[in-house]
Amino acid sequence: MAKGIAYLLKKRGSKPSFYTKLDSSHSFGMTEKGGMTNNTVISTEGRNLMPREHRYYVYLLTSKNDKVMYVGVTNYLERRVHEHKTKMVPGFTGKYNVNKLVYFEETSDVHAAIAREKEIKKWRREKKNNLVVAVNPEWKDLSDGWFEISPFGRDDKRDDNGATREGDI
Repeated sequence: MAKGIAYLLKKRGSKPSFYTKLDSSHSFGMTEKGGMTNNTVISTEGRNLMPREHRYYVYLLTSKNDKVMYVGVTNYLERRVHEHKTKMVPGFTGKYNVNKLVYFEETSDVHAAIAREKEIKKWRREKKNNLVVAVNPEWKDLSDGWFEISPFGRDDKRDDNGATREGDI
């Protein structure tokens, strides 16, 4: 990544605004070999461009009649549920029509999320059912109202670019 930044800086001939030159008493930054001098540091302005905290979700989906269950992990729950509902990604959930979100957990630790997904996958079905019932006793689709999807697997209120179509507001 550093090589890419150095290349862009050389190509542009200048540094982006979020890089700040410090006096020689500071020892931040990369070596001259990496393309930036030893007294270059990303300023507070530049650091604020980076996300503060990542979110990860462990989730359970079921089929319409709750007979088939799927356990997954993602960093963007709404997008991933939409992918399941529209069958954008071929696989188990598309084959068995598993697209009803019945449970999810949120964490900021990706390793904890993956470990939790693996833990739940090892459970017997009864234990997974008890997990769902504890927070969603009626097994309602927790994603109801997140997006409008037609029975044909597409969002009829949006065009191909995601813009709302006229008359569908």
